[in-house]
Amino acid sequence: METYQRAIIFANGRLDQPEFISGHLREGDLLIAADGGARHMQRLDLQPHVLIGDFDSLSPPEIDTLQAAGVQIIRHPAHKDYTDLELALLYAARQGAREALVFGALGGRWDQSLANLLLPAAPDLEHIEIHLVEGLQQISLL
Repeated sequence: METYQRAIIFANGRLDQPEFISGHLREGDLLIAADGGARHMQRLDLQPHVLIGDFDSLSPPEIDTLQAAGVQIIRHPAHKDYTDLELALLYAARQGAREALVFGALGGRWDQSLANLLLPAAPDLEHIEIHLVEGLQQISLL
């Protein structure tokens, strides 16, 4: 099993200032799309290693296209105790990532934004340093 030091995760929130994202990417990063975050990655010409979520934001043809391109698909039921982003972070931690940069975690829906802001303090994620990146700003737990 391959391990990764760092994960780049795209959530399905608003993605402002995408021109700053390429400066954050490194070779060897684990690229994860949390459900509809796959669309952000496609617009940036990035292919995820993994697509994870309940897939309420993607159509079956979109999922099929990603799977045909070699993306690992991890489907979860719609009724679950974790958000898609939280599942992506847990997956990254299981792959050995000690750091995660998350794009598209803020904006759009306030309930999702608030839940995402609390993720860096979640006990299940205490072993991974999480940075919510929005343009030139970052939110991290100190």
